[in-house]
Amino acid sequence: MLKCIYFKDTQKAPDKTKTNKSKTTKAKRESMPKNPAINPQASQSAHHASSTQANRAPNPPINQVALIIRPDSPQLKDDCLQVIEIFTRHGIGVCMEEAGAAMLGAPELALPLPEILARAQAMVSLGGDGTLISAVHKSLGSALPVLGINMGRLGFLTAIKPSELEDFIPLLLSGEYSLDKHQMLEVELCAGAALDEAESKNADSKKMDSAKMDSAVLESSLVESGGCVPTKELHTKKLCAQKSHTQKLRTQKFYVLNEVLITKKDISGMVKIYAKVDDEALNAYYADGLIIATPTGSSAYNISAGGSVVHPACRVMLLTPVCAHSLTQRPMVISDDFVLRFEVDEDAMIMLDGQERVEFGKNDVLVVRKGRGVNLIQHPKRSYFAVMKEKFSWGGAK
Repeated sequence: MLKCIYFKDTQKAPDKTKTNKSKTTKAKRESMPKNPAINPQASQSAHHASSTQANRAPNPPINQVALIIRPDSPQLKDDCLQVIEIFTRHGIGVCMEEAGAAMLGAPELALPLPEILARAQAMVSLGGDGTLISAVHKSLGSALPVLGINMGRLGFLTAIKPSELEDFIPLLLSGEYSLDKHQMLEVELCAGAALDEAESKNADSKKMDSAKMDSAVLESSLVESGGCVPTKELHTKKLCAQKSHTQKLRTQKFYVLNEVLITKKDISGMVKIYAKVDDEALNAYYADGLIIATPTGSSAYNISAGGSVVHPACRVMLLTPVCAHSLTQRPMVISDDFVLRFEVDEDAMIMLDGQERVEFGKNDVLVVRKGRGVNLIQHPKRSYFAVMKEKFSWGGAK
């Protein structure tokens, strides 16, 4: 009998524990959202917290803005004047470049660009992504954030529509807007016309000793930087120096938000592009062109050429061939800590953010590396993935 009672007691204890655990688990489940994945506010808040965590400190209030518009878009005149009226009604000062002010018939708003950069606290682009990119280029060196108001077709980078400006202004005045940092690429074109021919004729008398060249590069870099020079910067300077044995190198420097495209100079034919990563040969692309894109630009020309879409918070560069002659020449994603070097075997062109064309000669060296960052003003509840679904017409959650 005792044995039976003991047996029953040992069976009741685990049943009681199991019941308590079940109740606790059930209570936890009831306290959680039924399906947080389809809760727009929860998903947007979680994404915003993860993607802009570094920018959670209060932002400075914005009381003066510089408007950037396309002077050749008179069809936007009425919308632009309405935006100016909303800003001024809320006590936000407005200035703009002379060409845009003339198009709007508002010469009292015109200022030279240097004065605009000194006076404004933010730049506001009125148009599509192309106008926003122009505003970013104008803001370089000033650290001004850029707000995009979409008056174009797609507006992937823009923050709001004109109809949303009235509700967005209090966020600007209170500093409660969000800043999303986007990494740019620094593009350096080291041009050396006819260097190869000159080097072959003067090889004996003009050849620079490698050790002396390294010493000269190091010395000049130390002077420029105040005594501290990153290894990769020295490496890039050496690449350019190797092309300047017989004449001073002519160097052009650019910054791109989306991409730099290496393409053929003529309409027909392909171009052969030799690519190196940190001075190590990577590939010889034989294609219509090669895109070197930022994560921000991954959703622009890059995606049309079959490249991957990459979140702007990723610190990478994308190499995407355009209509490559070989099926094995596939898109590639690499860290933006690398320095890329490109050469071509015949004269070509480079396209910078789809807005500026520059000749790329067969004796030139194109060096691409991580550049400065730019801050885009966004709504604090903006979700990158919601924008992707909207702009690309992707399906929603089940």
